[in-house]
Amino acid sequence: MAVGNEKAPKEIICPGCGGVIKNTAFNPITDTCGAMLQDGWLCPECAYRLRPKYPMYYTEDEPTTLEKAPDAGRPILTMLRNDFLYADPLDPVNSTAFSYTSALRSDPLAKLRSDQIKDELASIDAYKQEVSKRFGGAKNVFEVLEVAPMPKLKPFCAGLPNIKRLKGTIAIAGNVRLGAFAAGDIVTVHHGGMRYSAKVLINRATTGFLRWWMFPNAIIGQPLPTVSTIDSSDLIPEKGGLTEGRHGVLVLSSEASDIAPGDALTLG
Repeated sequence: MAVGNEKAPKEIICPGCGGVIKNTAFNPITDTCGAMLQDGWLCPECAYRLRPKYPMYYTEDEPTTLEKAPDAGRPILTMLRNDFLYADPLDPVNSTAFSYTSALRSDPLAKLRSDQIKDELASIDAYKQEVSKRFGGAKNVFEVLEVAPMPKLKPFCAGLPNIKRLKGTIAIAGNVRLGAFAAGDIVTVHHGGMRYSAKVLINRATTGFLRWWMFPNAIIGQPLPTVSTIDSSDLIPEKGGLTEGRHGVLVLSSEASDIAPGDALTLG
């Protein structure tokens, strides 16, 4: 795997499917790949197939400071982004180059080697069947990682209709391990040995923490504000729903008030 100034080929072969990934000065591998591996690169299609098992999201034990991305021997565009778009590490949510410089290293696929990829791809169908079986044959499964009540919203940011609509609701963040979830879905909440229903009001894809979505202008290391400045555009459900292998936020109706990390949502 070429990094720094070590020269890499203009075409890199994906260890999963044998497809070609471009690596040129203005289309560097860090742009064209689906994921960085320990010793190579994975194409977007193979990375997408592995996402149900290896969703991309940030965890608490990872540094929030920005890291420069490897240039794989094609440094021009990578250098421009690392050196000219390198932004404030104290404000990663609003940093221009944040996802570019940190997502490759934070991706769980970066822990895999090239010689593991074919076996991992072959195991995906069995993994999805096991997840479905664990929840009684459900076709859609969401893993709950974070939970928080929706905060007080600023009227001029969120809009009065959203303030009324979201009063008493619960925001959760987690991974879609199977299927998809969208606003309007009536889901089953699996809380301990209990089962009950709640409605999905908002679905938003994100790789960040729940608090980053709820408090977009919060400063890292400082207490969270008492009022959220989240914009009304971020309270609109995304078309197509939150799909398989994605990390994101769901806002649930007040019936889900006792939901907790480690719980799950199912549908169908």
